[in-house]
Amino acid sequence: MARGTAVAFLLLAAVALAAGKTCNENCCDTVEIRGPGCVIRFTQAPTLPLLAARRHAALMTPWPPTPSACGEGDLPYSNDQATVGMPHMIADMNAAKLAFTAMDGAWAGRGRAGWAGRGWTAWVNGSLAPAPHPVSPSPLPPFPRSHPTPPLSASPGDLKQGSNSPCDDAMYARSLDYFNQLDAPAAFTPGDNDWVDCDRANNGGFNSLERLDYERKVFFSDAYTLGKTKLKQEVQMEPLCPGYSATKPYPLVPCVENRRWMYGGVMYMTANVQGSCNNLCDTNPDPEEFAGRDIANIAWLNSTFAAAKKAGAVAVMIITQANPGWDGSDSTRAPRRDYSTLARLPARIGPNNTNTCGDDTSAPDGFQAWLLAVRAAVLGFGGRPVVYVHGDSHYFRVDKPLLDRNGARIQYFTRVETPGDNAQTGNNDVTWLKVHVDPRSREVFSYSPQVVVGNVANYTNHH
Repeated sequence: MARGTAVAFLLLAAVALAAGKTCNENCCDTVEIRGPGCVIRFTQAPTLPLLAARRHAALMTPWPPTPSACGEGDLPYSNDQATVGMPHMIADMNAAKLAFTAMDGAWAGRGRAGWAGRGWTAWVNGSLAPAPHPVSPSPLPPFPRSHPTPPLSASPGDLKQGSNSPCDDAMYARSLDYFNQLDAPAAFTPGDNDWVDCDRANNGGFNSLERLDYERKVFFSDAYTLGKTKLKQEVQMEPLCPGYSATKPYPLVPCVENRRWMYGGVMYMTANVQGSCNNLCDTNPDPEEFAGRDIANIAWLNSTFAAAKKAGAVAVMIITQANPGWDGSDSTRAPRRDYSTLARLPARIGPNNTNTCGDDTSAPDGFQAWLLAVRAAVLGFGGRPVVYVHGDSHYFRVDKPLLDRNGARIQYFTRVETPGDNAQTGNNDVTWLKVHVDPRSREVFSYSPQVVVGNVANYTNHH
């Protein structure tokens, strides 16, 4: 792809660097990347106007495009995915030389703990390419001319399937090992299968909040991503999230799983928004935990958009796990919603007072306040692109489901649902999505679903 950057979900984006140029805090972001045995810090101009104003040959040097990747959710869901699919996908993503990856899915499989991805996403960003010698305030050597910007991946939650898969410590350790096999920085946000559903008897009957606290310790113990190469992130350190306690009220702790980072003029953020009604339904609903985390997530969303505006970001990407439902369609995968209030619509009742459409309105709604905050943030971002990435409902799509209060579609908002476990396409259907990031284009993001050749199903018996 000429002059473009790719990101994988896992998440990857390229960055524009100014070689030999010093900037103060008001015009540049400091990016810190850690590799084996070294730390490299460099500055990047955060705004498109600044980049346009300072576009000189000395500052903007052609550079190979750099991809990034992001994984799906729900990994792995079977032994085949854990033992065959995941190794194939990791190798495929590493070969893509991504900027970073992001995971929002599930990691463990039936009958055996492991980690497999059915829909990682990766980003490649190359239209604003890095210069050959990034500025480094430290004495460490810059990247050589032949070395591309390190890739990054992001995962939208779910380290395993939701049932019949224990939430024991070994599962988290195996998942961490998979993340750290990725060459690029790997961002991760938790999923309901990782902690909310751990109180199910067939998952071991754990305390869900205790498992979330443990997950925080394993995956979010410092301000860096996972992966072989580390990218520094900003962390929500205010004590707003309920932490585990045998008695209530819960103590409030930092929401260390909520992260954000600027890369290539784009602001990325993760938020702990969960399936299973956002912890308001299923085995042991926890309204106190939900209420605190919901307030924290909305505060993080608002501060992220404020930071994006201040930095002059050309776009924002939000990465969460849950599919909250957006409008009045597709009740098979998420709640139907009134476009004006974003409240859940009542069930559609057919003849003989029966629910003919499968609408389930029996559980509390854990998403309305969050969705209203998302819409307000999008509308207040000046018409710049906003992408909302989630997993949860196992159906790959890129669409525009968010409407304003009057029912008009918000065209600069895009929903990306990463692929999930789909047995219809074979038990080893492990794939990822590449996101191309071009800060100088109108839409900024474009998408390329990736087929992992070693995981393609044998269709000869399906004719």
